[in-house]
Amino acid sequence: MKSVIWAALSAAFVCAACVSTPERDGPSPRAECANETATIYFEPDAASLPEPSARLVADLVQRMNACTGAGGEVERVSIVSFPDERASRREANAEMDARAAVVRDALTRLGVPAYKIVTRDYSRRTDGERAIMQRRAEIHVEMW
Repeated sequence: MKSVIWAALSAAFVCAACVSTPERDGPSPRAECANETATIYFEPDAASLPEPSARLVADLVQRMNACTGAGGEVERVSIVSFPDERASRREANAEMDARAAVVRDALTRLGVPAYKIVTRDYSRRTDGERAIMQRRAEIHVEMW
């Protein structure tokens, strides 16, 4: 019995290896599925989503829906959050987590599957340069 199960599993792995996946180098052939980026700005020491930014997120989700409606796929939504420049390391981590969570929650409320969303935080510069316009979250949408 064990040999039959192993033979079936082996055949399944061999068949899975034969399945070809489409080449996804370059942009999507669907105009509706061009990759998108949006930037959400926050008030100092705040993590709530301002109304203009809520509309921006809603517009981004409409573009994702246009892609899927045209037969495309939203592959990944990345959220990169940035702290206030003068925040301590502990405060910065809390701000980045809160800002990413606010944006992620807004996206999921509008129907974006949570498993498609990846959050990352900005690692501070160590070379003494100031990063311009902190207090933001960048949303990068990869579609095909």
